[in-house]
Amino acid sequence: MFFNHKESESIGLEYIKNSLSCRTPYGRALIRALKPNNNKHIAELIDELDNITLAIDLLKNQADNVSKLENFFSQIRDIKRSIESIPENVLDSVALFEIKRFLLLLQHIVSSVERLNVQFIRIVIPPCIDALNLINPDKSNAASFHISDVYSKKLSTIRKHKHEIEASILSAKTEQVIEQLKIERLKIVEAEFDEELKIRQYLSEELAEHKEEILLAIHSIGRLDFILQKARLAILHNAVKPVIASDDVLEFDSMRNPYFNSILKAKKRNFVPISIALQPGTTVITGANMGGKSMAIKTLALNVSLAMCGFFVFADKAILPIIEHICLIAQDYESVSSGLSSFGGEILKLKHELKHINAHSLMLFDEFAKGTNPEEGAQIVRALVKFLNTQKAFSVIATHYNGATIHAKKHYRVAGLKAFFDKGFEGNSDNGLEVIASNMDYGLYEAPTNSDCPTEAKYISRFLLQGEEVLEYILNETD
Repeated sequence: MFFNHKESESIGLEYIKNSLSCRTPYGRALIRALKPNNNKHIAELIDELDNITLAIDLLKNQADNVSKLENFFSQIRDIKRSIESIPENVLDSVALFEIKRFLLLLQHIVSSVERLNVQFIRIVIPPCIDALNLINPDKSNAASFHISDVYSKKLSTIRKHKHEIEASILSAKTEQVIEQLKIERLKIVEAEFDEELKIRQYLSEELAEHKEEILLAIHSIGRLDFILQKARLAILHNAVKPVIASDDVLEFDSMRNPYFNSILKAKKRNFVPISIALQPGTTVITGANMGGKSMAIKTLALNVSLAMCGFFVFADKAILPIIEHICLIAQDYESVSSGLSSFGGEILKLKHELKHINAHSLMLFDEFAKGTNPEEGAQIVRALVKFLNTQKAFSVIATHYNGATIHAKKHYRVAGLKAFFDKGFEGNSDNGLEVIASNMDYGLYEAPTNSDCPTEAKYISRFLLQGEEVLEYILNETD
């Protein structure tokens, strides 16, 4: 199980995908079809991560050679469908032209890869020489295609006859002779078309003999294109290679999220790195209702999903097992068409996700049951914490309900405004929101499991409502 598009957007995965600039249609197709690996493909996942390490080294030490390779990548057009369609379909001249052009570019790509002098794992780009010789019997380096006379003596004879007739038309003296020659030329053109069709059918059948080799070249080029983009992303964000563990450990040090960082940067604020270590069972994250919990949940979702998709992760250190199923309940599930409240939508989503829960699951809940009354919501969250403790999955629940941490295996708090209030807040209510935002710390710190959620609401009220009569009433109720 993976994320739908809306969830993918909310955690920043779409932002990351959109930041990748693969040069080939095959690399771009891999981005669109992005999906996580599972336990059956752990070796392929590790190989992909090792390939990114190799690509990073190339980008740092052979930037010019990589640039030349990517220039050839940029000239590639998509011939995959044409190749997959043979021999059932007869290729037309346009398709044959594109295939010849690809095979000529392939020779430059193979040479460029050889110059890099690096052996990528499970990536083999065959030159497909026999296929090129078949479609390019004249050994022309021009990126053009015509059905050569070499394929058929009959075609050569027909074309010679057609040229003679065309010459006769130009030298004819009367309209009657010209019309007669045109009729004769039409018959020759039909014969030429029939012979060319036979040759295109022959070429389609012969190219089919090289179908798997060409498709391997296509697949390998797409993978190498994608790997280079993953490496560029890793360099840009100082990402690290995740350690894929065999035991029950899921840990990130100084985890980051470029999507949230871009949002905060636009507001002249900084993203605070997040460190978290999970164990099977339930970890509860508490904090004031100011967005820090959601940011932590979604940053974890992004980095785990990227690791499972064969990316370096945005952290200083990352250790995690194979995660095959990520559940994220972190959005408004209200549906007017079905008549469901947001809480009802959450419950149905939970029912569906629990069918897939296992030791390779990561269950993430952001303010679960916030759509019902607080007393019932707190009871449901406490029950969910207890239930998830009976499962082998990694589970994280972000909540502001009291009592949820008592049953948790681990408890983290969002630092929030603690430091701001501890030192004595300064400022006035006129610029209060700006001051609060600039002092908000979204980092996590581990707290005792028997401690409740932080109570920052009254302090925020005191700060924002300075001088207002209603403040006295609020303080009387909350003190």
